[in-house]
Amino acid sequence: LLFGCDQHKPAEPKQAAAGCWRLYAANELSDDITVIDEPSHKVVGTVKVGKRPRGMAISGNTLYIALSGWPIAGPATDEDKLPPPDKSADGIGVFDTAQMKIVKVLHGVSNPEQLAISPDGSMVYSPDEDAAVVHFIGTDGSDHGAVKVAPEPEGVAISPDGKQLYVTSEGGGTVTVIDTASQKVIKSFSAGDRPRSVTFSPDGKRAYVSSELGGQLIAIDTATQSMTAKTPITGDAPKPMGLAVAADGKAVFVSTGRGGTLVRVNQDGSQKAVAVGARPWGIALSPDGKLVYTANGQSNDLTIVASGDMKEVGRIKSGGRPWGVKVGPAPPGTACKVTNP
Repeated sequence: LLFGCDQHKPAEPKQAAAGCWRLYAANELSDDITVIDEPSHKVVGTVKVGKRPRGMAISGNTLYIALSGWPIAGPATDEDKLPPPDKSADGIGVFDTAQMKIVKVLHGVSNPEQLAISPDGSMVYSPDEDAAVVHFIGTDGSDHGAVKVAPEPEGVAISPDGKQLYVTSEGGGTVTVIDTASQKVIKSFSAGDRPRSVTFSPDGKRAYVSSELGGQLIAIDTATQSMTAKTPITGDAPKPMGLAVAADGKAVFVSTGRGGTLVRVNQDGSQKAVAVGARPWGIALSPDGKLVYTANGQSNDLTIVASGDMKEVGRIKSGGRPWGVKVGPAPPGTACKVTNP
């Protein structure tokens, strides 16, 4: 079964439904993030954050952004013909959401693409594609070591209890499971062709991996660290990329990259897709779960989709080539107009 048994009460959402929230889009071509008040869809700022921002994670009123000085290149690019990377630009940008600015950069990681934050907000976990490791970096900038993983690590997610870290590796076609306390690899196993993102169900009993070249959503039993299902994603040549799980655990949302769609995979295995912008990658859910946002890299915008009927309800222009999208609380004192989508 893709979702497993439904006899457990799902965990409560990390963020309670609220009248307003903030949306952040990381634009890797224009080196900035677009800041949006929701649900009014009002762009309140475009802020330079450093080179090539992509993955993001949020803890309280602090947004962490993966920054990279490496040139943009597709999978088939001859890397010998690319300009040399600016490694001085690599790091994790620390963005104060109240001040709307980068307050520091955490260094020690090369070419980060995605990242995760420990539940207590004290640790950043960042895969390093150059060294094939995942770094443990304190949010105060302290170095807590690194764990070797398979080549080209990209996706990373921390279990809800903070005890296990899952890392996907494109080159190795694997998922590596790491015990965060001991920093030891528990298990490493195959997980489809070019696994990209990984995320957990709210109760932590399942993990999901997007297999880009396999066109599949892979479900993992976290108790045994083993695959339980491979679900082909509907559509014309879908390339599963970003993932988000509904707060009740009954649906997984999948962006399909060059497939140009957002797909909801339901608990019973049925699927529903909607066309969004060009090359959707990052996904985020609104705090109440009613809206799904996709970052569309080739159309320079975000699509807003109603999660219930899977219909587009709006578009928001962003900067150049939005890669990631993240929802966070509205900073203290923020006034935002509440509207119906």
